[in-house]
Amino acid sequence: MLKIIQKIVLILGFVFTSNVVFAISQEEARHLLTRTGFGASQEDINNYSRLNYEQAVYQLLDQVNPNPMIKPPAWLFEPLSFDRKRMKSASEEEKKAFRRALKMKEFELKGWWVTEMVNTESPLTEKMVLFWHNHFTSSLKKVKQPVLLYRQNELFRKHSMGNFKALAHEISKDPAMLGYLDNFKSSKQSPNENFARELLELFTLGEGNYTEQDIKEAARAFTGWSIDRKTGEFMFRKRMHDSGEKVFLGKRGKFDGNDIIEIIFEQPEVANLLVTKLWKEFVSETPNKIEVDRLAKILRVNNYEMKSLMHELLTSSSFRDADNYARLIKSPLDYIVGTLRILDIPVKDGRAAAFASAHLGQNVFDPPNVKGWLGGVEWITSSSLLTRQQLLERMFRGNAVESDQQQKKFDRRLNMQKMFNEEKQKVDLRTFLESFSGKHSKQEVLNLLLADDPVDSSIVSNSKETFSKDDLLALMSDPVYQLK
Repeated sequence: MLKIIQKIVLILGFVFTSNVVFAISQEEARHLLTRTGFGASQEDINNYSRLNYEQAVYQLLDQVNPNPMIKPPAWLFEPLSFDRKRMKSASEEEKKAFRRALKMKEFELKGWWVTEMVNTESPLTEKMVLFWHNHFTSSLKKVKQPVLLYRQNELFRKHSMGNFKALAHEISKDPAMLGYLDNFKSSKQSPNENFARELLELFTLGEGNYTEQDIKEAARAFTGWSIDRKTGEFMFRKRMHDSGEKVFLGKRGKFDGNDIIEIIFEQPEVANLLVTKLWKEFVSETPNKIEVDRLAKILRVNNYEMKSLMHELLTSSSFRDADNYARLIKSPLDYIVGTLRILDIPVKDGRAAAFASAHLGQNVFDPPNVKGWLGGVEWITSSSLLTRQQLLERMFRGNAVESDQQQKKFDRRLNMQKMFNEEKQKVDLRTFLESFSGKHSKQEVLNLLLADDPVDSSIVSNSKETFSKDDLLALMSDPVYQLK
């Protein structure tokens, strides 16, 4: 009996010590959560610090959820109407009213998504939906139907951590994409090459891995893929489809769009292109070719399943390498949504946050062009840095530095949308500041907010033990706060 008890004690002791020894550090938890989401609160970091690294990654992946927490606007589920005759006969006042209502719906849709980003229990879900939105780009400015962009957002949620090839098949039939790249009117008499070109160049193979003739043949295969104007759903128009023989990437047959995608995904370049993009999103601006090749092979072996790829990426030595900490520039959404989440600022209406992000160069549902947001150093200009600082002023003090008419307009818009609270348009930071007290408080706040040592060390070298609101603003104004 004594020997049995001793064995149990030894086993329990091993389990306990192994969890302690291999538990994820606060710094590593912060890095993991910041890269896979929008900032990280101290509570989140503490919760993940109870796990070992493998458990932390599995928990992140298992929490990915296609169902948003925030209820979308009710009008998204109303019947669609593409009544061109009615619009042609409408008066100028009626047309203006229609355009105003449409703009308001677009703004509400953008606000809904940003509200979801702030409140979600799975930031990685939103990160991946945003990644796919920037990969398979469409925009409200071109499509002009908010409901179609919402349905596309649903599609990205469904496949956020699903199968890349399945997503490529569905996006080829997605009405927002068909409208954005004009494929809905492509016919055998006049094949439109827009979708075929971007499918090969930006979505799958990358430049140099196909010919102009391949684009022409693929365009023929996608003819007849259109939209039902009454429902806004995909419709195959057989009479518009070119059913003739095509030669694509060295293969010959009477291919349709599905066949084209299957042939594309036989090429190894597809996996390499996607992994390179994911590397720049999650690891660093400089891809490691050996690691990219390794991860691309894993993606192909697993038939383009994203979950297994993301597990390998997030557990890779490159992702965990401290040399890659603070090496990516925060996007406007990283900056705005991340700040709100770190400081635990409640947001019920994200329209002002969406507007602020657009003002900084990242307008959700309206990327600048088919290449999407380039990111990296493109996020930072002297103007955008000033605007980021002014946004913090607005949040912390209820006012902003009024430097010009554009800033005044920006400030008025934030007031109108009541982003932070109903009264003075500033946030109450007392709860956040009171949660950090004692002799270690300054270092704890610094570790939470910054991915590296601050450029200005004076804020943490003074004799005060606790942080004030002004100290916090000064720390978040440090250039390192722009990095993740």
